[in-house]
Amino acid sequence: MRRVSMAVFLAVMVIFFGRQSAAEPITAGNMLYSTPPSSMTISVSGDRFAFDGGFRLSERIFGPNETCRLGFCSPGQSLNFGGAFDGAPEIFGTFTLDGRTFPITGGIANDRLNLHVSFSATVVSPSDLSPGPVTLTAPFSFTGSFLWFDVFAFDPSNPHVQFSGNGTLTANFDYRNFEFPGQSQLFLHSARYEFAEPTPEPATLLLLGTGLAGVIVRRRRYQNGQSSAPRSVSAGQESERQAPGPRLE
Repeated sequence: MRRVSMAVFLAVMVIFFGRQSAAEPITAGNMLYSTPPSSMTISVSGDRFAFDGGFRLSERIFGPNETCRLGFCSPGQSLNFGGAFDGAPEIFGTFTLDGRTFPITGGIANDRLNLHVSFSATVVSPSDLSPGPVTLTAPFSFTGSFLWFDVFAFDPSNPHVQFSGNGTLTANFDYRNFEFPGQSQLFLHSARYEFAEPTPEPATLLLLGTGLAGVIVRRRRYQNGQSSAPRSVSAGQESERQAPGPRLE
């Protein structure tokens, strides 16, 4: 039984430390882009963290502003819906980690803040569209990191976390035909990035399966050893078996 318990303990510890080294999964939330005026908000959370705020958009960092100038997108085109944002100049809101809330604002206070997020998605617009509302979907992936560096803090580790997630992007357009030939355009109205519930990583499933298999193998060996071991017989039982029975005449 000690070997079985040790196998279970080792499997749990390997899985635990493996998860600690990986990024924290986003368990719920969404991002919403709307125009006009162009703005983007984010509200995501995980087991240890929550991030509520938004992004200050520019043509340099947000895909739709590059591929859909002024909200005009061309049919039959691959539309980039990715983006990347860094720190207080481009991000605002609050970040909560392990019960402690950090404001994301400008000024000297955010010299201690290191926050980065990036996400990628590509929407393929069909070329044969009919005038009217158009909804397109595509998968997206998201990664982020947070670090609060406080040189005067008593905690030498400084609060930090890496987080990631994925889900489905839903982009809403309005397809219109102009009077001039070849001037049909998609007008982008909004885009919603909805995060999916995280699924166990293949490495975690493999470790768990290996640990359970080891437990089963050791358990069977233990049971087989018990069944094949010779049973001890006391001296009294041995003498009773060897004593002759009564003779019948």
